[in-house]
Amino acid sequence: MIQRLRMLLPSLAPAVLAVLVGTGCVLVSGQFLVKLELGDLSINSLNPATGYHVDLSSNSTYNDHKKDIKSLEDIALVGSVHNTGVSTLTLNLYLIDDNSGATSGPRVWGPLTVAAGATEKLTWDRSSALFGTGKALLLAYIKSGAPFTLYAVGSSAPFKFDFNSAVLIAVIGAGK
Repeated sequence: MIQRLRMLLPSLAPAVLAVLVGTGCVLVSGQFLVKLELGDLSINSLNPATGYHVDLSSNSTYNDHKKDIKSLEDIALVGSVHNTGVSTLTLNLYLIDDNSGATSGPRVWGPLTVAAGATEKLTWDRSSALFGTGKALLLAYIKSGAPFTLYAVGSSAPFKFDFNSAVLIAVIGAGK
């Protein structure tokens, strides 16, 4: 019996595929990565706030798949954060429409607490969990293709910190 099933199942695959294609029922889905290299960034509350402007239209992987985006499977900011300040830092990441220069908007990542003089490694799992409800807002921006700016801000001034080898990576689900 098992021998017959081993022979029968592979021979049915072309017939099943022909039926699905013939009826227009072709399911194609998968995931792709959008990776934004932020590099090394120093952020200081004594300087005017600057953000990282994200315009996905300049990313070829995103452009190849943007019409098929269905979900934001996961997202993480990897690298490390070094608190160069003299007191404990609580860090958050905010999203601002386009590149308006405004410095208030919804929080999409955080809080991350870093002791004075300490460095915290941002692993995938740790960082992904810090996005929480911010993932839904980011998905809306990713689907729309609208540019946005991300700002990293400490909870109390003065603050000074460095992102080292920072990379923002989004795993996007797509399908037709």
